Amino acid sequence: MRLFEIVAPPSEFAITNKFASNYSKFVKKHPDLSQELMKFCIAKREGRKYGKRDKPFTGSPLAGFSHAHLNLKGGLLIVIYNRVGGTIRLYELLPHKGYEGSNIPALSRWLNSIPDSALTIINPDVLFDPDDESVGPELSDEQKEQIMNAIYELISEDAFDILDNAVNRNVWDELIEWLRMYVPDLDENALFATFGGQEVFKDMIVKGLKDYGKLDDFLKNNG
Repeated sequence: MRLFEIVAPPSEFAITNKFASNYSKFVKKHPDLSQELMKFCIAKREGRKYGKRDKPFTGSPLAGFSHAHLNLKGGLLIVIYNRVGGTIRLYELLPHKGYEGSNIPALSRWLNSIPDSALTIINPDVLFDPDDESVGPELSDEQKEQIMNAIYELISEDAFDILDNAVNRNVWDELIEWLRMYVPDLDENALFATFGGQEVFKDMIVKGLKDYGKLDDFLKNNG
């Protein structure tokens, strides 16, 4: 019996902030992207390939990862992923030229440096719902402004514990709940994708602390 016939299908999916951000960008150009990603996830759930061009990298710095070609109406995109235990990890979504030639070493270094904490468990049935006209993790300009106002209010009230958990401990629960008072039903993936990822969002918080003259107090209490 061959290996793929005895390995159980994955039980969950996870994405990087970079994948979420690129998905948000590319879904505007490729309306069929969500449908193809859903087909990809269904194939993985069933323990099979998405298509003929779904295979591991071999003999290159990208060995240990796999890639699948998504044939979209507006062009070709590549999903770079692998499986760790029962989880399919979606790392990157990019054009074909994004992993050719001189791009490969840098891509390999990034893929091999991603910590477990940088991945977010998702429900692909929700994130890649092809029937959802608003598909794609993205906040409106008004929601972005509300998020900024919420952060500035926390800073002005010296709510350093909530900010410290997010910035220094990567624990977001309290901050997300606070932000939902301003943007009800806020999706965590949408938040990070809109602002360019967790690290960029953290940098924005630190900048806010600096702008308000609170950075020294924050570091004194939570550094």
